[in-house]
Amino acid sequence: MTDLERTVRDLITTEVNELPLEDIITMVRLNEIEAQKTGAVMTGLGCKFCLAQYDELQGEERHTFECDLKECLIYALVYPVLGVLQSVELGVDITNATVALTRLASTLRTVFSERKSREIAQLLMKQLDASYEGPV
Repeated sequence: MTDLERTVRDLITTEVNELPLEDIITMVRLNEIEAQKTGAVMTGLGCKFCLAQYDELQGEERHTFECDLKECLIYALVYPVLGVLQSVELGVDITNATVALTRLASTLRTVFSERKSREIAQLLMKQLDASYEGPV
């Protein structure tokens, strides 16, 4: 695992773990509705298959489910975010930091609020900038 991948995973894990389970479930269900309207596949949409199980669980069983759902969302976010950051780092497809920020925030918005998505995107871009050593 590269330093960039570790940083992305750690930041997204921290942010997802701060979200209440109910908020995560709401976002997954909203993403499912949006995907049906647009025909697009939304990040984290795979979690919807687990929600049928969650609806059947009671009490303490729901608590154990929370960890699985959060892990699924972390995985669903890390690689698309990492792809955008690596494109910026390599100068492929994205040459404008504003475009990169927009793409990052758009991906993150499938789970987080618009404000939080922009904050996380800015943190990730700062981290990328700080880790960039330039050509050798």
